[in-house]
Amino acid sequence: MPHASLKLIPGVDQNRTPALNEAAISESNLIRFVPDRQGMGLPQKLGGWTKFIATTQWDTVRALHAWSDTNTNKYLGIGADTSLFASESGGTAINISPQYYTANITTDFTTVNGNSAVTIADTNSNVSSYDSIYIQTQVSVGGLVLSGFYACTQAGANTYIITARNVIGTLITATASVANGGAVPLFTTTISPSTPTVTVTLADHGYTAGSTFPILVATDIGGISLYGNYIVISVLTSSTFTIAASSAPQNILGNVISASWLAGTATIIMNNLAIVPIGTSIVVANMVPAGYNGTYTVTASSAGSLSYAKAVDPGVGTVFGTVTAAAVTYQMNGGKARINYYVGQQATTPPVGYGTGGYGLGGYGTGVVFSGTGRIYTGASIVGNGTTATVTLSTSVYVTPRTTLAISSSTNFDGNYTVLSAAAGVSTSTFVISSSAAFTNTGATVSITVWGFEMPVLTEPDWALDNWGEYLIASPHVGEIFFWNPSDTSGHATVVPNAPLVNEGCFVAMPERQIIAYGSTFTGFQDPLLVRWCDVGSFSNWIGTVTNQAGSYRIPKGSKVVGAMQGPQQGLLWTDLSLWSMQYINLPLVYSFNEVASGCGLVGQKAMGTLAGTVYWMSQSQFFKLSGSGVEPVQCPIWDVVFQDIDTDYWQNVRCAPNSRFGEIAWYYPTTGSGGVPTKYVKYNALLNQWDFGTLTRTAWIDQGVNGPPIGAGGDYNIYQHETSNNADGAAISSSFQTGYFAIQDGELKTFLDQVWPDMKWGTYNGVQGATVTITFYTVDYPGDTPQTYSFTVTQGTDFVTPRFRARLVAIKVESSDLNSFWRLGNIRYRYQPDGKF
Repeated sequence: MPHASLKLIPGVDQNRTPALNEAAISESNLIRFVPDRQGMGLPQKLGGWTKFIATTQWDTVRALHAWSDTNTNKYLGIGADTSLFASESGGTAINISPQYYTANITTDFTTVNGNSAVTIADTNSNVSSYDSIYIQTQVSVGGLVLSGFYACTQAGANTYIITARNVIGTLITATASVANGGAVPLFTTTISPSTPTVTVTLADHGYTAGSTFPILVATDIGGISLYGNYIVISVLTSSTFTIAASSAPQNILGNVISASWLAGTATIIMNNLAIVPIGTSIVVANMVPAGYNGTYTVTASSAGSLSYAKAVDPGVGTVFGTVTAAAVTYQMNGGKARINYYVGQQATTPPVGYGTGGYGLGGYGTGVVFSGTGRIYTGASIVGNGTTATVTLSTSVYVTPRTTLAISSSTNFDGNYTVLSAAAGVSTSTFVISSSAAFTNTGATVSITVWGFEMPVLTEPDWALDNWGEYLIASPHVGEIFFWNPSDTSGHATVVPNAPLVNEGCFVAMPERQIIAYGSTFTGFQDPLLVRWCDVGSFSNWIGTVTNQAGSYRIPKGSKVVGAMQGPQQGLLWTDLSLWSMQYINLPLVYSFNEVASGCGLVGQKAMGTLAGTVYWMSQSQFFKLSGSGVEPVQCPIWDVVFQDIDTDYWQNVRCAPNSRFGEIAWYYPTTGSGGVPTKYVKYNALLNQWDFGTLTRTAWIDQGVNGPPIGAGGDYNIYQHETSNNADGAAISSSFQTGYFAIQDGELKTFLDQVWPDMKWGTYNGVQGATVTITFYTVDYPGDTPQTYSFTVTQGTDFVTPRFRARLVAIKVESSDLNSFWRLGNIRYRYQPDGKF
């Protein structure tokens, strides 16, 4: 009987049908290909992984970054859905989450004529000299208009001092002395069926026609919602200017024939038939009884009659003066200033009666204590059930499981508690706490104080991480830029002074070491195409002047900058449409920007990576690479696997995973039904120009670095180091591949096959040759037939197996699921003979 060898074409091809993919591989899972001298790719079991950090993280890890400090200490930065951590040399990860909170305070600002210092009174704020604030609502006081970022100087438990500067950082001084004053913008709008003009009153505003006036705190003015960037239409005086709103309230004056009031609501009868949608704001003037002129919200409506609830205080503004048919005036944010407090360093002594523990971004910071007064919630209920209790607040707070909270009340609930469960990633009014002893006074309604910081909810949780020397640079998706110094005893990341507070992401550029922020802002509202960078060697200076190298550039094409990185010899920025390069050219322009190629946009912020000097990325329908030859598409014979199955609602969660040790680069991606979790991967071997694919969840990844082999984050909240084992963190790896159909005999003849001699590497070099492998044969006469299966378990001691089948076509599957094993396929031989047509 004749003999033949099974020599497989390297790589996996899913685009071909099984019968067309003859003598090649069609299916794979957790394998790789290793080159041999003949240029073939020998399939073998994928390398395994072990925990890099022994403890499980709090929630889904989205970003990783490895670096070392000036003392060669090795760190791993970990950006998760609701927290930021750092681990030294794989030790326990410590919480370095930024800590900040938001407050709406009465405008109690004090200035001195000729002085740049401004004293702000804020009861129980406890702001220290390590903290900083961001004023979202413009405050006019003493000839100054204060908005933006300011460092603080401690003046007492209830007061702190900031220094007034202009946009380029130059000191500016007050032109008048004001004690305990200040005003936020006042808006007046005329009632008109067309687009209304809004007059803004803000003393010493400094705006000119055509400039941009940002409204960062949503304000409703008689049915008009103001929020966003507005162009100044005209400047009336040094204290007033006009902007255009996008809608107007309905004025039903002259259309009302009667109104009856009952318990805060009114039924309004109109002389014309009208249907006004529920929730619509309208203006009513000169009504009977007197005193009910004002702005109202529709709570129910029908043809010819409308019922309105009187809105004395809509919640975001207070009615000022008498509302007439001509105009309605509101003060921004109800006359209060909204301030974000960024806590730079905690107090060394906790408040009396409270234990240690800092709270930021939903996390617990070891050895850090909160120095503020907490949040007081009245009318909260606590319902106990043994050692757990459900807390229900009258408003929502941001807490996550494992957050430690200190609760003060007038009952037996005083003490520190751990949150067991809460809504993931959102503010919630209900959560469960635990206690070492059974709760008493269950069902009580109490007034409690929750100690903790708030975090803005991220609609697409993610982080951009890099390092500035020994500092970790971290920017949450569409958020601020923070830095963390490993030698800083404050224990948590601090906001970068004067950096833009809204960014899609950032990276540190070379050769001059500058932070590049993309999808950035000048006004507080994101400009998706804006790129900004800080001065050389100074990340606190972001406004370009003739004496520094800070600056900005707006990409002219595309809808947004999706991602960016420092590539070989240049910065690279991807929009949804194109790839752009930014190259350092020194003053005066600092950087040159050029479109490298179009039609090759990026799908997600982390869908690109570098391997051996070549940059690879995933676009909307194919893969690309940038090398010395420019941008080129990478042919993908498993195109169907990824692009017909990927969930395009979660492009942002795609993770590129370079593995320089084996010349591989993979993409982990979410599939339809995976809930946005990247549970599948496709992998490209750049040495062989071949692909494979499989199932494995990785939500973050970094290539080999100062901490050794590649590191990836699993869907189980653990962080793993790859290529460190033959197992999946102590469990067996289910590794396999399956060929397409190949014809054993040419023509229509069937073939009888009675012996197969396996040839494999059965273990690592000088290791135990103990792998156990299952070989399965799938036989059919025609491609569409249901296959017959013949399975055999083989080891190094197996000389041959005897499948004894007859068929026209056969496919072979090789798989293993045993512990501590390694295998690589060699030259499998088989014995066969022709056996007729039928």
